[in-house]
Amino acid sequence: MHDLDIIHRDVKLENVLLDKYLNTKLIDFGFSVSTKDSQNLKIFCGTPSYMAPEIVRRIEYEGKPVDCWSLGVVLYALVCGCFPFSAKSYPDLYKKVMRGQFRFPDHLSIAIKDLIRNLLQLDPKKRYNITQAKNHPWAITNGKEGRTSPPTTQTEILISANPKNDINESVIKVMEEFGIKRATTIHTILQKSHNGISACYYLLKQSMKESGDLIPDEEPAPRITIGSDGKESPTTSATKTKTVRPLSAPAGRAKRVTSVVTKPAAMEDDDDDDSFIREDNSEEGEKPKSDSVALGHLGGVSVGNSMATGSAGGGKEGGGERNENLILKQQQP
Repeated sequence: MHDLDIIHRDVKLENVLLDKYLNTKLIDFGFSVSTKDSQNLKIFCGTPSYMAPEIVRRIEYEGKPVDCWSLGVVLYALVCGCFPFSAKSYPDLYKKVMRGQFRFPDHLSIAIKDLIRNLLQLDPKKRYNITQAKNHPWAITNGKEGRTSPPTTQTEILISANPKNDINESVIKVMEEFGIKRATTIHTILQKSHNGISACYYLLKQSMKESGDLIPDEEPAPRITIGSDGKESPTTSATKTKTVRPLSAPAGRAKRVTSVVTKPAAMEDDDDDDSFIREDNSEEGEKPKSDSVALGHLGGVSVGNSMATGSAGGGKEGGGERNENLILKQQQP
C-alpha cells in the first residue's frame, strides 16, 4: 500500500481482517489519501487510541509514519491484550500519547519489545517504516518464512436456517452442567443470538459430534390413522380418525349421515367405542336430549379438527320439505 503512496490513516484492529487462508486484509479506506513522500498532511483524523503524536499535536505530518505508529499500537494490543495508551478522557489520552510512555508485560520477549518500541517512536524520522518492520528478526521468526508447521485448520460451524434443527438434548444437558439454564440455552439458539452462550453451545456440539458423544434426538413416533377398511396407516396428524358407516334409519325418522369424526389419541381406550354418533330415536318434532347436539340444515360443521358435511336433500311429507338432521353425541371432557 505504501509502495503505491497510499496512506490509510485509520489502521486499527477493527479494520484488519483474515481470510480462510489467514491472509491479512485491510479495510475501510474512508480516511485514506494518495500522497508523495515530500507532501505533508494537515487533517486531524483517525481513532484516538491509534493516533500518532504528530496528529494529536495538530501539526503537519508525513503520511506513512502515522500508519506505522498505528501498526505498533495494533501489534501491542495483539500481544498484550490492551492498549499502550489509555485514559478516561480524550485530553488525558492525548497527553499520554504525546509523552510516548508505556509499559510492557513481563512475559514479552526482547525481540517483540524492540519491534514495538521502534514502531511507537515519538520522532517520525526515527520510526520504523514498513520495510524495516517486515525485516525485523521477530517478524521473520514468527512470519510464514519461519513456520515449522502448517497453520491450524479451522472448522466451519454453520447455523441451520431453522434454529430448531440445532437443538440437541445431549448438548443442553452438558450446558446445564456448566451452569447454564436449559431455558436460557434454548432461547439463545432459537433467537440466533451471537454471544458466549451460543458460541459455547455450537463449539460443544461440534466437539461432541467429532468425539462420538453426540446423541441424536429421537424422531417422534408416527400417529396412526384407522381407515374405513379397518387397517392402520401412519399419519402426521395429531389425532386418530374413524369413518363411521351409516346405519339404515327407520321410516319416519331422520336419516343418519356418514361423517368423519376426529377422536383425540389420548381418548382411545381398549373397548372400541364407536358411539360418537348417536342414533336419533326421538320422534319428529321431539327435541334431542341434553347430551346431544342437533345440527340442522347441513352446510359445514366443524367437529374437532375435521369438517363434517352432508346433504340436506330429503323426501317431501305433508306437502313440505323435511330437513335431515345429524345428531352428534357431545365429547366428554
